[in-house]
Amino acid sequence: MVVGATDKAQNAEMENARLELFQKHQTSNTIMFGLLEYILLIATAGTLLQVEAVAVRGPPRLITVVPAFTVSSLITAHSISR
Repeated sequence: MVVGATDKAQNAEMENARLELFQKHQTSNTIMFGLLEYILLIATAGTLLQVEAVAVRGPPRLITVVPAFTVSSLITAHSISR
C-alpha cells in the first residue's frame, strides 16, 4: 500500500490540499509502484479530513473514497459514546 498525505491550516484550503496531492501523484506509474491499481491520498485542512485515491493505471483521475468530514466531531462522538 502506498499513501500520500498533505495538510493545510484552514478548512477553506481543502480543495487546494486535494489538488496538490493529485498533481503530485498523477504521474505515478507501474514502474514506481508495481501492480498497484491506486494510491490512497489523505488530505487534511483545519479540522477537515478527506480520503481520495488516484488511479495508477490508465488516465489519471481523482476518486473520492471518504468525503470530507470534521475530525473534532468524531472525537466528541467517541467521547460521548463511552
